[in-house]
This record gives sequence, structure tokens and C-alpha cells, in this order.
Amino acid sequence: MGKARNWTETELDRLREEWGMYSIGTIAKHLNRSEGGIILKAGRLGLGAHLRNSEFISLNILLNELGMSKNGSGYSWNFDKLKKAGLPIHMRRVRNCTFRMVDIEEFWVFAEKNRHLFDFSRLEENILGAEPEWVKVKRSEDYKRACVVKPKNVAWAEAEEKELLRLLRSYRYTYAEIAARLHRSEGAIVRRMQDLGIKERPLKADNHVQWTREELQTVARMIKSGSSYEGMSQVLGKSAKAIRGKVFTMYLTENLNKVSRLIGNGEWGDNRPERKVSQKLLMTVEEKGQTKDAISRLAGLLQYRIRQHYDDQDNWQRHLCQNWDDAKGCTAGCLNCDECDSFERIRPQYCGRCGATFFEKKENRICERCRIARKKSAARKYMWKSAREARK
Repeated sequence: MGKARNWTETELDRLREEWGMYSIGTIAKHLNRSEGGIILKAGRLGLGAHLRNSEFISLNILLNELGMSKNGSGYSWNFDKLKKAGLPIHMRRVRNCTFRMVDIEEFWVFAEKNRHLFDFSRLEENILGAEPEWVKVKRSEDYKRACVVKPKNVAWAEAEEKELLRLLRSYRYTYAEIAARLHRSEGAIVRRMQDLGIKERPLKADNHVQWTREELQTVARMIKSGSSYEGMSQVLGKSAKAIRGKVFTMYLTENLNKVSRLIGNGEWGDNRPERKVSQKLLMTVEEKGQTKDAISRLAGLLQYRIRQHYDDQDNWQRHLCQNWDDAKGCTAGCLNCDECDSFERIRPQYCGRCGATFFEKKENRICERCRIARKKSAARKYMWKSAREARK
């Protein structure tokens, strides 16, 4: 058995520097030593666990600190949710084991863009190191929400279902009031009513109360600060359901993370998504008018193309008939010109400018040549006037 090679000060410094930054196998290659020797020397130097000496933190530890995984429960569900949202996860290998790790700096960047996924009231201050300024504001909002109403996340008891039915049959309470009495979210109340097949409904809120500009700006500000619908409900005095509806009407989504990204650094209504025809009910009066005009023009163009393609043979004298419309076809209802008994020749008209005779189905005071000449004359006058003002 060969004699063990002594450690030099240079090797010890490099071990301290790389411990936690690189895998044990990589450090062993750098120092030309066995992995067992690296682990033994790190233990004697008191360097601690390998994973705890890096800028990374175990995903399991992170979820525990955030209150998203307690004794292993909820880990898989929250892991899938965060992964789908785009949380950067790194795989680190220590000997024969592989761990999911998260870079602290990358986590703060991700958390700022997805504030609504986290409840920072459960996170001890500065336990993950120095925190960004926005975390303090978010933690304060989460504390307020937890103190006002903390919705249950447990199965419904029979007594709760009876109380829900009693409140509904009294016809005295709104969704928000029932949710507050049962310590459940409004969404949970709606789902339970559907599951139980309850036909009674709560009182409707007064929909005639107009939203003020200040209230809408407050909604935008609270969305950007990471507040939930329940938190906004307590501040504005409106139900969470009403706020959800207002947000969806404006941004076509109830996901507060997406809405926050759409608003950006702007105000309520900024970066509003365009509406599709199927979303006519969510359009403004102006958008409805524009959509109606666009559909009308498209329908007219399609009708014109159809007539142009199919009616060349049957309607051979259509261009001479007063009853023919290029978009609608024969306004007299005839199928073809050979059997038509409603033919009416286009009446001649006389130009009031040049006196020429012209034939057009629509009544005009001057002929097409004179209309074009007038447009050109007006364009020349405008150019001369603009040049004269420019010289001044």
C-alpha cells in the first residue's frame, strides 16, 4: 500500500474555494485525488455539507421554507406548478444521488414576475439571504390577507354544508358575505353549490355601481404589488368575483401573473389585448362598430366574387340593367336574364360640368371623368398652397 500524499496549502485553498461550487468528482479531478479523500479532508476542515456550501438551495428546502411543502405533502403538486411557470431548476449530483437545486438570485427574479404563486407571510425574513425591496411589500400584503380572512383548505364537513344551505335559503347574503361566514373563498362556495346541486343562489351585488378611475388604478397597483383577489376585495369593498370579472373583461384572463406582465409599468387599461369576433360582448362600442363594418365589407366582397364567378353566362345583360347589383345580384329576384321580365335599362344622366351623357346606376351630378379631374385639381391646389406656406 502506497504512502498517502500530503496536502499542500495550495490544494487546501483550492478545496475550500471549490467546495460547493463543483461536484465532488470534478474537484477530485482538479486536485488529482480520490473522491473519498476529498470528502474525508472536507470533513476534517469543517467545510460542512457539500450542497449547503453553494449558491444553490435544494428545491425541497425552498418549498418547506415557503410553506408549500410540509412533511413532503404538496411537494409534487407545487413542483409541477412552479416548473410549468418556468422556475429555473438545476440538477446537481453528489456521488450517487441527484438533487433538484435552485439558484437564489434566479429565484428572486422568477418570484418577482410570479408574485401571486407565493405567500411570503410564511417565509422568515432574510432566511434566504438579502431580499429585494419588493418582498417586504409583498410580505406585508400577505400578512394583511392572512389576518382578515384565511380560507380553509380542508374537506367540507356536513355541518358546513348545512350552514351553506341555510344561508342560501335565507336569501339575505351575497357570495362575499357567505364566503366570509364560512371562511372559504368565493370560488370554493360556487364549486360546492355545483357539487351538491343546490339551486338557490345568493343575492346579486348591485351591478349598477360604476367603477371609478381611482378604483381601477388601485386594482392595477395591487395586481403589480402581488395582491390576491381576496386582498383587493377587502380594500375596495367589492366581491372577489366582481373584481375577477372586471379583470377578465379588460385583459381576457383572470391569471394575475399574466395581467401583471401585460400592465408592466403602465396603468389600468394599458396593453389591452385585441378582441376576436367571438369576444364581441367584451368589446367597446367603437370596436363593435369597426368589427361590424369589417364583416360587412367582407360579406359584400364575397358576394361580389361569387356573382362574378357564377353569373357571367346566365346574367349576360346585367351591366345594362338598373336592377342589377354587383354584390347582391338581381334585386328583382330573377335567376337569369333570358327569363327576366323585370329588365329595366339604365337611365342616361347628363354631366353638369361638361354636359356629356353618361350611364351609371347611381345618380350623380357629374360624370366619372369630371370627378377625377376635380380630384386632381384639388390635389394641385393643395400642393401649391403647401409650397407657398413653406417658403414663408
